[in-house]
Order: sequence, then C-alpha cells, then structure tokens
Amino acid sequence: ETLMFDTRKTQHISRLRGGYHGNKYLQEDYLKYGEESFEFSIFKEVEKNKSTLLLEEAREIRKHINANIDIYNLTLTVEQLRLLEKHGG
Repeated sequence: ETLMFDTRKTQHISRLRGGYHGNKYLQEDYLKYGEESFEFSIFKEVEKNKSTLLLEEAREIRKHINANIDIYNLTLTVEQLRLLEKHGG
C-alpha cells in the first residue's frame, strides 16, 4: 500500500540491490532469481487515503492467505487488523 508508488518502488529496489531489504524471503528470492524476475505494478487503485489503502491491502493479503497463495507480505499491522474487524475482510 502506498500513496506514492514511484517512491515506494524506488525504496524497495534500492534495499533489494543493497542486500538489506526487511523482508528476508523477498531478499532471498531477489538474490536467487535476479531483478529481472520481479515486476512492480499497481495491483488495485482505491480512494487515496491511508485507512482505505491499509484496509484494502489487508483484505488482499487475507484473501491470498486463505487461498494458500504465497505472497511476500508476511504480516498485517495492528491498524490493519482493527480496520478488518471494523469493516470486515
């Protein structure tokens, strides 16, 4: 989730290239398969406010987990869990 896609993408790529990305699974796969194996794209556009972005990201993560689809997003934030509880997931 992000309000500034290009900035977020640049941050991810910089950390991956530097070998210090916070997601060890993403970093391992990046090193194993190379940058050309990854694509950064906008998955879904929603209203541009932080709560909506967090909620929609949480819903997508939960949907993938429930379908046993491997993803790099490993956790939901407390705020996302609260939003899911309040608005449904």
